[in-house]
Amino acid sequence: TADLGDPGPDVQWFRCMDWGYNQPGVCYWVACLPDGRLYVRHEYWFRQTLVADVAREIATRTAQWGIGHVRYTVADGHMFDVTGTGETMAETSARAGVTLLRADNSKGSRPQGWQRLRHWLTLAPDRKPWLVIHPSCQYLIRTLPALVSDASSPDDVDTHGDDHGADALRYGVMSRPSPTRIDKATQAPKAGTWGWWRQWHARQERRSGVLA
Repeated sequence: TADLGDPGPDVQWFRCMDWGYNQPGVCYWVACLPDGRLYVRHEYWFRQTLVADVAREIATRTAQWGIGHVRYTVADGHMFDVTGTGETMAETSARAGVTLLRADNSKGSRPQGWQRLRHWLTLAPDRKPWLVIHPSCQYLIRTLPALVSDASSPDDVDTHGDDHGADALRYGVMSRPSPTRIDKATQAPKAGTWGWWRQWHARQERRSGVLA
């Protein structure tokens, strides 16, 4: 875990969620940093909360935290289950303001997902982890290391354990997240703006060695 500070206004995010009503549910806000890292910055744990209320809370927190560009919200595939003609949980969430992308719940996806998560937990060439979890994400920090393998399927985890945070994160890393690409050329302030004048004065200082 580490606090990497404010990712900045240009960084893009995604959200990943595991649904639960009587069982816990959890949502994470993950920043896709330009250096290729994933930064799990915020956590929302909920229980016995209606789908619409969860969606509204997610939207409210996103705005409060000043998170601008959310690429998508990948969620538990059971939220998309169609049992007849009634509205699915995914449809309810969309009506409440949070459109969901169905997570990969296909056959064999669980072992594949854990392998992807193990990849993200390895160290980058600079010896720092590819995936960083902010210290405020206490539920994930507590439950992720406590997972154990399933006795009958060693490449999966024991689902009797508290795996909801890990499941949400597994959905996230299986969604093929990519780094934020920041075009430096587009970041230059327009001529005549306050930012442009500040840069002009800074260049004059460097050239003359005195305060411009």
